[in-house]
Amino acid sequence: PSDTQYMTYEQVLRYCEEELASNTSQHFLVGNRVTFERFAVMMDRAKSPLDILVAWTQIRSLIKGSINACMLGRPLSREEYLNLGIGQCRLPSKLRVLAYDIYEEYERATRGALWDDCDRALYLLRACFDISTASEEWAAGGRASIHPKAFHLVYVDEVQDFTQIELALLFMLGSSGRGFFTGDDAQSVVPGVEFRFADFRSVVYHLTGNNKKLLPDKPETLRVNFRSHTGILNVASTVLRTMVKWFPEGTVKIFDEGVFLGPRPTLLTARDDFDKLLASDERLVVVTTEAGFERVRSQCDANRIVLTIEDAKGLEFSDVVMADFFSSLPDKIQQPVKAVLSGDKDQTGYNSPPEVEGVLKLLYTGITRGVDRLVFTESLKTPAGDSFFRRLLREDLAVVHQVTGGTFMTADEWRARGIQFALFSE
Repeated sequence: PSDTQYMTYEQVLRYCEEELASNTSQHFLVGNRVTFERFAVMMDRAKSPLDILVAWTQIRSLIKGSINACMLGRPLSREEYLNLGIGQCRLPSKLRVLAYDIYEEYERATRGALWDDCDRALYLLRACFDISTASEEWAAGGRASIHPKAFHLVYVDEVQDFTQIELALLFMLGSSGRGFFTGDDAQSVVPGVEFRFADFRSVVYHLTGNNKKLLPDKPETLRVNFRSHTGILNVASTVLRTMVKWFPEGTVKIFDEGVFLGPRPTLLTARDDFDKLLASDERLVVVTTEAGFERVRSQCDANRIVLTIEDAKGLEFSDVVMADFFSSLPDKIQQPVKAVLSGDKDQTGYNSPPEVEGVLKLLYTGITRGVDRLVFTESLKTPAGDSFFRRLLREDLAVVHQVTGGTFMTADEWRARGIQFALFSE
């Protein structure tokens, strides 16, 4: 329709600031924004035993960015945060104390000048909408009086990238809370965002004055993957099952079913083979982690598409190589990642650090970018990478390929190509 607008989240925020906000006195200068990278540098002096990403997640997703903080109009106090139930915060009590210590240090460092995404979202919620009045109207069973410039209906994709307070803003932007929200919680890879679909229902419940009649239906699930073939999806499902086993509350237990067969992914074990692979396939898109990006980029020519997994999320490519995923992980997390990815049954009593969950989600997201061909390559041997490669070979989910005779196609890929030719000839 001609009145449909397609907007990024940043454009939505600017629309709120320019068209909806009743008070525009507060300005959010880009140079004063605190990202995870900036936060990590600022808090390095805290020398806390708690992983810095775990602390950032607690601040963004709970202390400042939860629906509880939204309704209070302020961050949670130490007591309020420590008293959150296990269904809201999966971090053990002792680690919560450390997380709140870091939050207090962070607030002292940012007071008066710097801001983060939670500050901006809460400010716009309060400046654009009368949440208390809207909640009372919803609670009474009526339609809430939303801003006249709010949208008739909002459609939100990649919903797993948003904190609860950001979801509250998007929900309020739909006239009387009208909207369609979709995403995949297994692909929640934005630093600091801990998303579950149950959280979105909690957001709506609080905003509508605890009116259960207005709760959205439980999410519909898409179980058939029309993008990738079973060769790729079998590996993705292995990672997802690992995620569900070790972090059962972190994702919905849904495993993709492919509609057509395809070759198993390839494992490269020689550094020279990576160069030969790039030379043999101009369609190949290279994906890697933020930490490994500069190193991988330097190994490719200027015309090669090289993306971080975060930037590639939501996109799809015919041929994908995941480069240096494991060798770019910090040393301190190599053994924990190895333990959960090994597939060994004798892991009784092992408690995986919470930061490993983010690694698994990043790995799953990278794997599912591929449509026809997926290759894993590592320039360095690492405990985590070696463990994952051994598991794929043990479970017959991937093949090791050495370049011989100038060809880079595996036996699986030759068979798949032959089937394609046979189908086309008909």
